[in-house]
Amino acid sequence: MRCELVWPEGVAPCLRLRRPAVLALTGIGVVCGFSFVAVQATGESSTPPAGTSSSGSPGRSAQSSTSPPSSGTLSASFSISNSWGSGFIGTLTVVNRGESVVPLWRLSARFPGVVIRSVWSPSGAVNGAHSGGRIDGIGRVPGPGQSAQLSFQAEGQPGAPAACSLNGRSC
Repeated sequence: MRCELVWPEGVAPCLRLRRPAVLALTGIGVVCGFSFVAVQATGESSTPPAGTSSSGSPGRSAQSSTSPPSSGTLSASFSISNSWGSGFIGTLTVVNRGESVVPLWRLSARFPGVVIRSVWSPSGAVNGAHSGGRIDGIGRVPGPGQSAQLSFQAEGQPGAPAACSLNGRSC
């Protein structure tokens, strides 16, 4: 499961991990493979509100921002560049079909029966995390007509994702 550092306004950013997994830091946010719980000084935990994210760090105040822009000008596709008996290399590509820069997008894809072993971005413009057969990416597409890619190595039968969302919309 992909997540961001999130917590209600006024709650100090003291974090407790619920399920360990992968953490990737970027200049545009945090993508991780576990969920966070905001813990107040009293020890009470709270559920973070949807649609907010923090650019703060432990020991600093939370600074909220809104969700990424609509995926209306973006499209996503999947391709397999290599396969062998027990696995494959797949690539998720996000293309900016609009007329302006899209500063931030989020992509999630689920591959049932597949275990994703590693994730990378050939362009370096994307950070990704994986858990089992799910891959999550966050990145930006520089300009109109340009694209960003998130590649991965997986074990299992090659095939298109069973589910895919780009900025919360089906893709």
